[in-house]
Amino acid sequence: MAKNLAFLHLGPRVIGVDAPHEALQLGDTLAAAGLAVPQISSERMSYADLEIRRRHTEAGLTRKAVEGAWADVCRKLYKARSDVVVSQPGFLDAPLHQAALALDGLFGFKVHLVLTPAVVPADPAALLGPWAELVTRPERIHVVPVGEGLSPLDFSREVVRVAERVRREREARRFLKRARRAA
Repeated sequence: MAKNLAFLHLGPRVIGVDAPHEALQLGDTLAAAGLAVPQISSERMSYADLEIRRRHTEAGLTRKAVEGAWADVCRKLYKARSDVVVSQPGFLDAPLHQAALALDGLFGFKVHLVLTPAVVPADPAALLGPWAELVTRPERIHVVPVGEGLSPLDFSREVVRVAERVRREREARRFLKRARRAA
């Protein structure tokens, strides 16, 4: 059985979209494309960010207040039992050990990173920072230039475009694999 895909939007923040995960939950663009966006409050997503990046004290919270927030998010992703999208723009700034911890929570998914810089850099790996060491396959790194910003609906459409391209490539690989077996 094939693993489900997880599209993790790392950032940078999209101008015009205040709460990216909540923006993805609006409308039916992603659902129509077969992508699940679990219903998670912006507060819980913020707690998950604070937990992974160890910034709870800066926010005036105790470790106990944020502990398990990312695990809760990941549980909701698994319960979707389909390809999922989650947006955590703060994770882009996480150092290697924190990025690895976030990625561990997505074990069982084929994780694809979605980056939203204003301008496409010559080397997307430079934008990724420590994430480049964790997700080494270039076909799992997707850059969506946002220029001056996007509306929430346009942001959702761009994520759908990325997901459809990944699914087409996945299906082409399956077809070639079956053709090789038959030959």
